[in-house]
Amino acid sequence: MPPPNLLAFLKRRLTILSVGRRHARADAVVLIAITNQAAPRILLTRRSKGLSRNPGDIAFPGGMRDPCDETFCKTALREAWEEIRLESDGFQYGGMLPVQRTIDGLDVIAVVGTISPSLLLTLQSCEVSEILYIPLEQLVRSAQLRRNASSTPDMHSKINFYEYPDHGISGITAGFISFLVMLLQGVDR
Repeated sequence: MPPPNLLAFLKRRLTILSVGRRHARADAVVLIAITNQAAPRILLTRRSKGLSRNPGDIAFPGGMRDPCDETFCKTALREAWEEIRLESDGFQYGGMLPVQRTIDGLDVIAVVGTISPSLLLTLQSCEVSEILYIPLEQLVRSAQLRRNASSTPDMHSKINFYEYPDHGISGITAGFISFLVMLLQGVDR
C-alpha cells in the first residue's frame, strides 16, 4: 500500500537511496509521474508506431539528453512536454532512481515525482499513440514481473517484463517499475 503522503515518502527514500551513488552520467532520462491521490497511478505512454526506436512499446515519457539540458530533471520535463504536453509546474519532484542500462547499451536515469490526477495532458501523435495510467497498487501487489531470455548478435541477457491486461510492459520500463515497487515495499537493492 502506497504511503498517504507519497511525495514526502519519495523524497525521503530517494534521498537515502542516492547517498553515495553517482548520477553524473546518463544518455537518456525518463519521467516517472505518479498521481497524488488515495489510489495512485503511474503515467505511461505507448510510443507511436512511426518512431525509429521501440515503436509501439509501453514506456515512460523521456528521451535523449540535449547539450542544453542543465539537469536530468530538465531533460525529463522537456521530453514530457514534447510527448504529452506535461507542464513543468504540474510535476512535483521527488528524486531519482539509479541509472539502468538498456539492452542497446544506453544508460538511463529516472526522475520520479507526482502529478495531479486531474492534470490535462495532450498526446503528440508523432511521439505517442496512447496515454496510460496503471494503478500502482496492482503493480505493488502483483508478482507479475518476470525475466525473459533475449539475445542480440552481441549479447545474451534477461529482459524484465510485466503482464498487465492488454499491455505488455518490458525492458527498462519494467525494470524501473520493479525498482519503484521494491522501494515502496521498503526493500533496497
